Amino acid sequence: MPENVASRSGAPTAGPGSRGKSAYQDRNKPAQICFSNISAAKAVADAIRTSLGPKGMDKMIQDGKGDMTITNDGATILKQMQVLHPAARMLVYIQPSFPSHSRKPWKRVLKSLLTCLDLCN
Repeated sequence: MPENVASRSGAPTAGPGSRGKSAYQDRNKPAQICFSNISAAKAVADAIRTSLGPKGMDKMIQDGKGDMTITNDGATILKQMQVLHPAARMLVYIQPSFPSHSRKPWKRVLKSLLTCLDLCN
């Protein structure tokens, strides 16, 4: 099979300068990864979006043991969430870096992020 046909099929190819490392020639993969990251971040953001502001709605969260928590605090909501996607997990992990007595910087960051995610399509 000629080399150019094998590289178009998406199979790993090793060139003369690659020293045995293989690379996939899938051109759609970066776009799929980007879309997956944006979708995961939007899912976390949408879970928190309606709890922000003076007219924020309360969320009822049930953990694995069956205990119920009712809150409209974004930090508590994020703490209770079990997030598997790495990009969405970053949103959950950046929240504790803000002091608990000052939530305004966190809310500003979150609102800015929500606006940016809304622009990504």
